[in-house]
Amino acid sequence: EEYKISMEEIRDKEFVISFETKKYDSSDIISSTVYLKKYELWIASHLDIKLIQSEILKYSIILILIFIAFNSVIYYLFKKIDEYEKKKNDALKHQLSHDFLTNLNNRYYLSEKYEKLDKENIFYLFFIDIDNFKSVNDYYGHDIGDKVLKEIANRLNSFKNYGDDLVRYSGDEFLFISYETDFEEIKLMAQAIINKLY
Repeated sequence: EEYKISMEEIRDKEFVISFETKKYDSSDIISSTVYLKKYELWIASHLDIKLIQSEILKYSIILILIFIAFNSVIYYLFKKIDEYEKKKNDALKHQLSHDFLTNLNNRYYLSEKYEKLDKENIFYLFFIDIDNFKSVNDYYGHDIGDKVLKEIANRLNSFKNYGDDLVRYSGDEFLFISYETDFEEIKLMAQAIINKLY
């Protein structure tokens, strides 16, 4: 595209005029000129195009590296934030579905799971109530009572097979749910649980 500007306008407005030309050795150069009214002088400069290209390339590489580094930092931060949020959500879900003292599943877990359970699945439910547990708290204090409940939970846990559920239903009540289908095995397990808790 051509611009028709008079020499007087170029000098009056101090336009910078640039154009491509060749040096005596045929290398390409960019020449620029401007008229300075204050000094009534023409200023001219000549830059080798290869030099300009190398400078552009150098700064382009620097900018690309900065861009990559910046995006890497952003990615790392978002990844860490995502991991933190996931851990926090997992911790909240665990608190919601587990008893804080024994770390067993709680009533909420039980109701959520068994609402979705296939009703045709056969399972056996053991309701375990610790007789006179209140007297332990009354005579020995709640700290000892808590230790007793933890020990009961550990002993009951030793009977769990894959898929079985053990729930602290209330203060001194536990539910053990087994999917064992052999009734004789279930009777043996029931007796073993009683023996283990005595």
